[in-house]
Amino acid sequence: MKQYFVISGARLSCDQSPLPSFFSAVNTWKINNKGVGRLTDFIPFLNVLSFGLPCKMLTQAASGVPTPCIPFPLPWQGTHEKGKGQQLRALLDTSSCRCAFGGKITVADAGQQIGCYDGPVLAVADPPATEVAGSAANIVVYHPPDKNTAPTAAHDKQLKAVEKIINQPELLRPNTFFLVGQHLYVTDALGRVVKVKGRLPLPVSPPRGQPKPKPVRNETAQGTSVRYKDGLRNAKWRGPDKRTPDQKKKGHQDYIPDPRPLDEQKEYFDQGGHLIGASFEGTPFHLNYVAQHEDQNQARTGVENWNAMEGRQRKALAAGKHVYVEYEMQHPLAGPPGSKGFGGYTGKELAPNGDTVLKSPDPKTQRDFSLRPDSFLTRTWIAGRLDEQPYPNS
Repeated sequence: MKQYFVISGARLSCDQSPLPSFFSAVNTWKINNKGVGRLTDFIPFLNVLSFGLPCKMLTQAASGVPTPCIPFPLPWQGTHEKGKGQQLRALLDTSSCRCAFGGKITVADAGQQIGCYDGPVLAVADPPATEVAGSAANIVVYHPPDKNTAPTAAHDKQLKAVEKIINQPELLRPNTFFLVGQHLYVTDALGRVVKVKGRLPLPVSPPRGQPKPKPVRNETAQGTSVRYKDGLRNAKWRGPDKRTPDQKKKGHQDYIPDPRPLDEQKEYFDQGGHLIGASFEGTPFHLNYVAQHEDQNQARTGVENWNAMEGRQRKALAAGKHVYVEYEMQHPLAGPPGSKGFGGYTGKELAPNGDTVLKSPDPKTQRDFSLRPDSFLTRTWIAGRLDEQPYPNS
């Protein structure tokens, strides 16, 4: 059976939307002077555009509030089995892919009827359950309120209800897909965020004469996330800096150097790191923070780390390029049955010597698994080109 190669401008359909979408390829192999799609051309808003309003699954998850499609396709299946170079795994009009929200995306019109293929294709298999939401019950939808429009009373009530769900400082709902704005957070069976992905927004210049808006941060959530999410503590830390604010200011007449040895000044080696950075409009809620080692979160001259990766992303966005990211948090295995040792820190108290320390863990609230990732696997697509980098959380 003849199967036609799919080119830029091809029309796509999804069983969760009544409207079509359109396809765009990133390929130097062309038919009719238009790029031919490949297995890896599944990036949202670059290769696969939105299917418009409404998405049936997202609308159901949002309690009936009409919700537009924000596509999160998985790699295409049923592609050309062979091929070389730019023809490797070429997209056919019989190919399909799944969306993280359960939809099946197919090719309604390949866009051409010249280039065709009559041969074997790669088999189509169901994606893992961890990649696709089984039902609307596994999806939580939160769209931040429009800055220029006051929400209605009903909308405001719905927002606050969802905020309580996504702003839990420790564990979230297990096996759930959280759509927050245009970013997707996925939890594992224990309620830990193990994957986040989404398009990073292009910078928007303010009107002439107006200051550039500052990124929205939640200092409280960012600061406490280290403690709630099992941050790496400094065993040598003996308490906070007891100097007055004026004594800490260099140049002030009352300034005195910190009397504590350098290796005793930090309570944690970790910091509250953003999964999606504040400069990329990452949400200020707890689900977007992770206990991340300072050597990943901060700039280090000549060192390839998470901070350097975000610098490349900002540079690409400033050049007007499309940037899509996918991060995986790789956690250690849970301890043996009945073992404890993580979480349960409910606040701070005074030690016998007067220093402030964490309260003793409450056995009733302790866990046998950690919320702190051992490492991160990052994938960044800049204008459709993949850069994959692993980072240890150290």
